[in-house]
Amino acid sequence: MKQRIVATLLALTLMINFSPPSLRVIDTKTAHAAMYEIVGKAENPYSHSLNSIFEDKKSIEEERLASDHQFDDAKAMAEWSLGKIKQVQKHLTEQYKKYHDYKKLETVKNTVDQKLLEAQDLYMSASDLNDTGQYKYNIEVAPSKERQLQAQERYAKVRVLSQDAEDLDMTVKVFNGFYDVSKIRQNIVNTATKAKGKISYSWGAKAKANKKGTPKALDCSGFVQWAYQSGTNELYPKLGSTASIGTSYHQIEKNDLQPGDIGMKNPEGTSFVSADGDHFYRLQDAINDNRKRNAMIKKKIKAKKKAALALIKYTQKESETQIEEIEDQIRRIKKAQKQEESTTEHNMFVAKPLPEDIKTLRSEEKRIQKKTLEAEVDIKTDYHKEKKRLKKKQTKEDNISKQIGHVGIFVGKDKKGNYTWVHCTGGSKDTVVVTTEKEYSGFKYFYAPLEQDIMDNETWKKDNEITVPADLDYNGVKTYERFTAITTIGSKQYKLQQMAGTDGDGFRKINNRYLIAVGTGVSADIGRYVDLVLQNGTTIPCIIGDVKADCDTDTTYHIMTKFSHCVSEFIVDGDILKTTVRNRGDVSCAYEDWNSPVSRFILYNKQI
Repeated sequence: MKQRIVATLLALTLMINFSPPSLRVIDTKTAHAAMYEIVGKAENPYSHSLNSIFEDKKSIEEERLASDHQFDDAKAMAEWSLGKIKQVQKHLTEQYKKYHDYKKLETVKNTVDQKLLEAQDLYMSASDLNDTGQYKYNIEVAPSKERQLQAQERYAKVRVLSQDAEDLDMTVKVFNGFYDVSKIRQNIVNTATKAKGKISYSWGAKAKANKKGTPKALDCSGFVQWAYQSGTNELYPKLGSTASIGTSYHQIEKNDLQPGDIGMKNPEGTSFVSADGDHFYRLQDAINDNRKRNAMIKKKIKAKKKAALALIKYTQKESETQIEEIEDQIRRIKKAQKQEESTTEHNMFVAKPLPEDIKTLRSEEKRIQKKTLEAEVDIKTDYHKEKKRLKKKQTKEDNISKQIGHVGIFVGKDKKGNYTWVHCTGGSKDTVVVTTEKEYSGFKYFYAPLEQDIMDNETWKKDNEITVPADLDYNGVKTYERFTAITTIGSKQYKLQQMAGTDGDGFRKINNRYLIAVGTGVSADIGRYVDLVLQNGTTIPCIIGDVKADCDTDTTYHIMTKFSHCVSEFIVDGDILKTTVRNRGDVSCAYEDWNSPVSRFILYNKQI
């Protein structure tokens, strides 16, 4: 029996030691212990450690199995996430082939490309962490808890990158040759173009506010006003005449036109032009201006005559004074001569010649008289010339010219790239027409009523000023909110986003003011004008585009958000937002002078 045991143990030892590691199931010590158990040898020298060996082996197997399960689950999710990023990349690449001139799409595509590379690197490095290369009982030892945690974090980052990519994904929408035209602009253009040939032109005709349906007749400004009011469900009183459009809205450059903007033939609109070139919107006002012009000219002529007469009088007085002085000198000379003659015995009947000095004085006297006459003639001549010149400026009261204004809505580009307009015109057409610039090139001045301040001559008054309380745990951060999160159609917040545009850095703006979200402790008035004043003195002009719920802000003031400890959230387009801003979650790094905490809010009595 003993010999059999020895032989068996020897055979097992040789088989274990000379077999490849990958084929080994147990080590020599375990095999020996197992053999003693099989033959029932009571004096088994390994019996004291056999149970602990099997327990150790079982523990290693369980740890490895748990690690593999954990890795496999996370890896599968990461693989799915990678697939999502690749789908987004493929989608953006396909669109970029068609719309390679769209800068926003190019930026988004490049960002997703970078996210895919980053995700692939994270995926590969996480997978490598599961392989230890260390074996015990022919079982690969599970990675350490630290390595497992690192792998899980990397797989989790892949999922985050996938979510970012999906958020960035976009389907390019082209409307009449322009990208990402807002729904409200499309409504205006579609409303206007559908009226082609259906509305007659009638000067002065306007649509009644809030009246449904298509009017039978409108003039050019009435048509624009109707299209805006029907397309937006808002009133636009300033669009009711070409005269008010030019004085109510800022001009924009032609290159900045978007579908739904408007074009004007002239900034004054239909008007009556007086002789001075001033524009009036009533004929009588222009006539009165001509009358005022003529009265002013008459007044100037009268003033010129008065000045000429005064100058002549002054010249004559100066001449008389000079002649009187000469006569006085002559009298003195004659007196002296008479005294001299009385002392001599000359014949008193013999005429004596005048002294040479008297002759000279008489000559000077004649010269002064001649010069005075010449000066009077010159003064009168100048006066009559000026009078003639001024009289030529006088005009007839009815010397009035009429300037015809015209306004239309920018549709976009046709298939050939020509700028296209829809407008209601008189003449031979006498209806709503859609024309290219080749067919009608009269629109020279451009406006964007949806996005601009109305210059209604009212001043904005500072209504209130709120200082950020010192006892708030405010960290100075200015977070951001994606505008796509505002989805309640019909809400004030949603309507503002329909009016807003996105600048080159991803910020949503109206009238060159940033849209922000604040707590009710600042204001709950959507559309209200507010300035953020930073501690470094920088002022950021804003409009309240959203309001944070009280449950999400501090309980004392309702100014600071509980989660992010900020007092202002900027509403942005995440597709364009700078990577540094997006990664930090803080718009303070968008511009150098923004890198300062908010110190106070200045509220105005101005509201969109």
